[in-house]
Amino acid sequence: MANIFVVLTLVSLLGLIIGIISPDKALFWKAENKTRKNSLLIYGLGTIIFFIAFGVLSDSSQSNSSDNDNTQTVKIADKETEPEGTDAIVEQKNFGKMLATLDDKETDDFTVNEINSLLVNLSSQYKEPVDTIAEYTSRVQGVLNNNGIKKSNLEILKELKESNTSNLEGVKFKEISTLYLMSKTK
Repeated sequence: MANIFVVLTLVSLLGLIIGIISPDKALFWKAENKTRKNSLLIYGLGTIIFFIAFGVLSDSSQSNSSDNDNTQTVKIADKETEPEGTDAIVEQKNFGKMLATLDDKETDDFTVNEINSLLVNLSSQYKEPVDTIAEYTSRVQGVLNNNGIKKSNLEILKELKESNTSNLEGVKFKEISTLYLMSKTK
């Protein structure tokens, strides 16, 4: 639907330009009063209205489609707030698929699930949201690639999970990822 308003906006803009140059050609359907003022009024309002309609429709349709593509449901047992044996359902973005895509490899389900599992484990270990872990992992990969070190996000997550950081209680993942970078780039 938004594409229709893009086309209408462009047609109105073209009519506006033609109407400023030659109102007779732009207002071909009117019998009389073919002026630049009328052309500006008709095509200018059309351009503004269609542009606003495009903006309203594109925001809502774009956010709906991106939410559907990158969301998966994960069941997590929550023993503090739920009675025993019940599961809390948490909606989260599929950051595993996003990170696997950044690795320029095929995003098979096994790799995506492995990345998601590592993200959830690191998230609980550092008590930070999964999106924060995914963001800093992606940043680490970018810095390593800029320094000529080719590592996938999966390899980075595995190394961060296996690193011995149990004595660093309360340290944020941002600091751990910075230490990791320092150790790799020397």
